[in-house]
Amino acid sequence: AASAASAATFTATRFDDPAPGACDAGDCSLREAVMGANAAPVEPELHRIELAAGTYLPTRGRLDVIDARVNFRGSGRTNTTIRSDGLEGVVRSLGVSSLYLQNLSIVSDGAVSIGASVNGDTSLFDVDISPGAGSLAHITSIGVRSGSGTKRMRVRNSTVAAYVDCGEVDSCEVTDSTVVRLQANGPADVLIDNSLFDGTLNTNLNSGFIADSTGMVLIEDSEFRATTNGILVAEAAESFDIIRTKYIDNDQPIEVDRNMDILIEDSEFRGNRNNSVSEGPAALAVTVASASAIVRRSTFVGNTGNGPLGGAVLVSGGAALTIENSTFSNNLVTVAAAQAGARGGAIGFAADLDDTTSLTLRHVTMVAPTIIPVGLTGTLVGGTGAEAGLALTFINSVLRGSCAFDGASTMDFNIGNIEGAGNTCALDGALNQSNVASSALALGPLGNFGGRTPTYLPAPTSVAVDAANAAQSIATDQRGYRRPTGTGFDVGAVEQSTEIFRDSFE
Repeated sequence: AASAASAATFTATRFDDPAPGACDAGDCSLREAVMGANAAPVEPELHRIELAAGTYLPTRGRLDVIDARVNFRGSGRTNTTIRSDGLEGVVRSLGVSSLYLQNLSIVSDGAVSIGASVNGDTSLFDVDISPGAGSLAHITSIGVRSGSGTKRMRVRNSTVAAYVDCGEVDSCEVTDSTVVRLQANGPADVLIDNSLFDGTLNTNLNSGFIADSTGMVLIEDSEFRATTNGILVAEAAESFDIIRTKYIDNDQPIEVDRNMDILIEDSEFRGNRNNSVSEGPAALAVTVASASAIVRRSTFVGNTGNGPLGGAVLVSGGAALTIENSTFSNNLVTVAAAQAGARGGAIGFAADLDDTTSLTLRHVTMVAPTIIPVGLTGTLVGGTGAEAGLALTFINSVLRGSCAFDGASTMDFNIGNIEGAGNTCALDGALNQSNVASSALALGPLGNFGGRTPTYLPAPTSVAVDAANAAQSIATDQRGYRRPTGTGFDVGAVEQSTEIFRDSFE
């Protein structure tokens, strides 16, 4: 209580920017309020600058907070605006300073709208940040660029049509917000929660998440939509988890080309199209030795790659990819890629002689597109390379389409699978079913049948029902419903069931 009482409050009553003097009651510009906060003793509580409704115009250049801890508090982001039409931006903190911006909007033509101190915290709560009208060359940003010390960058309940740069911070958080681009460098632990990365919010800026951090990364309950970069893992993180997230209409896949592990659960990849100059899949690429990806309870639908291997997903270079309880539907490659001899409409693989490339499918349902570009071989899975550098494992999966392996590739382990309507996936005839008609599979349409992601629900008469290998089965299906519900486990991502409650309490 004593600390709170000693923190000072400055009320900005002028919207212009005269030659600065004292912050007097009833006659105080925003610059004068900042200077007053700088001169006040540093306290545990932040000094407060109160901003009324209206547009503040700091025409004398950037507002510098120097060795101070300041809370800029407006009357609402639709009411209070700080606008700079110069190239210096709006606010910068220097020395041991912390900034807390709340309930306001910032509009800047400058390259950096907020320049954060290398030795303090920066927090945005209920803030809009956008470039000024016609500001095509100078994109606003928030950033800590270098330095040491314990620092945090927090963006909460805000909309940032700009480049959020977490620099060398220890903790970087984007929660309940809409942003265009985030880059996290150095040791930062990153949390992205309940947020939208929207590439349409600022089309003059490369959009997405550049994960250049060695800390822990958690993305949950979020969405990446129409971004140019998607999620690029540029540095090996301590851990990298993507949970309950939608990845829709992006121009790049999630790229894992570092020696690290990544976990993806309960997520949906829809309508992504690889539009980069480099060829590749549209949803997920795991392409370096010792990289490992596990995908569970997720759906890949309508993704289009533009490379020789894999429309939605690619594993190569000695990496390992395990996909469990997941669904693939209507994934393919571009016409140009098909004409060049692409393999694998959904998943592609490439053997590696130095480090074995591994692909494991367990309880996966795969359905090929109805319209297939001429030249594509393997409407579901396809790959290249010698068997010595490749490990293929297919377990209890439905393959409604075809595979395309070159002459040197064979299955390492396969049991309980169903392929229809051909026999192209090199399945062991004694342990699997091949040449099964689509009518016998009886999958029905892709839809919402429980759980967090779209699935195919087999009819009670499907040959997939009770046909899986029990020893290799998983105790729950893609929706989280228990297995088995009949006399045996079902093949594919979904256990056929008429139960109301997924924990079988009826």
